[in-house]
Amino acid sequence: MTFLKPIWAGWLLAMLSMGAVAAPIDLNTWSQQGDLENGRWNVSADGSSVLQTINGDPTFFVSDTNYLNTEFDGSFRVNTNSDNDFIGFVFGYQAPLGAGADTQTFDMFLFDWKQGNQNTASEGFTLSYINGAVTADDNTSGAFWGKDAATTGDSDINVIGTDFGSDRGWASNTSYDFNLLYQTDRIRIRIDGGDFLDETIFDVTPGDVAGLSSFADGRFGFYNLSQANVSYQGFTQVLAPPSDPCAGAFTDDGCSAPPVPPPVAGVPEPGSLGLVLLGGALALVRLRQKQRPH
Repeated sequence: MTFLKPIWAGWLLAMLSMGAVAAPIDLNTWSQQGDLENGRWNVSADGSSVLQTINGDPTFFVSDTNYLNTEFDGSFRVNTNSDNDFIGFVFGYQAPLGAGADTQTFDMFLFDWKQGNQNTASEGFTLSYINGAVTADDNTSGAFWGKDAATTGDSDINVIGTDFGSDRGWASNTSYDFNLLYQTDRIRIRIDGGDFLDETIFDVTPGDVAGLSSFADGRFGFYNLSQANVSYQGFTQVLAPPSDPCAGAFTDDGCSAPPVPPPVAGVPEPGSLGLVLLGGALALVRLRQKQRPH
């Protein structure tokens, strides 16, 4: 069976050359954004997990890198029986960002999950596009609590979709894996754990969001509102090119894929490197077969 080893080696190198291996995310490079009094995010020494310990107004913990055409995997968990409020994550995150930022003006997609009904908030999932000012008069916490039904004036919280019901809330002390696919032409969110079996919660396109023709890059991060003792861990990211490579307008001809530079003489292109390696592995197998005594 040793003749199979070169084939598997070639296959593995081919996958690596095409960027198909998920890379772990180091949370030590992330930072808290928004009003710093609203949360306390404690990162583990190895950067693989973070625990948020304050029951407060909206708080965000986001990456130092923008992402698009990316798939994320990881898990989150509420480590207490106390309270029943919001956990979730953000992506395409642009604001508020940095010291001195206006902490009441937002630009992001927000996925949040409520454990139980309470006032204007319903048990279950909400996907929102938030792009505008949630002013003091609007009550920032209240606006995020009830979304567009609770906002006034110049607030701009656009609810893209909801999934409410008496069996749609998260359970205490239960780990949930989530998968986020964020592309120029698609947002897909899956939940697995507890009573949810790899369930697709939302699957939307830019056409589902008023005023958008494509999704833009931004930071990825975690979100809590009025919920303490929430942990996030084991996150990875991998490139996920869109199904439509020409969705958007990066180039004059309308194709979103940036122009590919010409290959350097004598150096295989990244996409063909795996084929070269695999071809070499097969040639080695043939050579070994010829050398075997009959």
